[in-house]
Amino acid sequence: MEKHQIIKALYGAKTLYHQYGEHMLERSRLSSLEVQKVLAEFEAMKLAESQHQ
Repeated sequence: MEKHQIIKALYGAKTLYHQYGEHMLERSRLSSLEVQKVLAEFEAMKLAESQHQ
């Protein structure tokens, strides 16, 4: 392999890992938002239940 091919391959790998990292961060952020939403709904249900007693 020539030097420029190696550099191009390394740059491609770095870019690919960067994109994967961004994808994983976005998935984590979405999961966190979903958990927060579920917890908020649960708290609202508890509050509504306590007001009916």
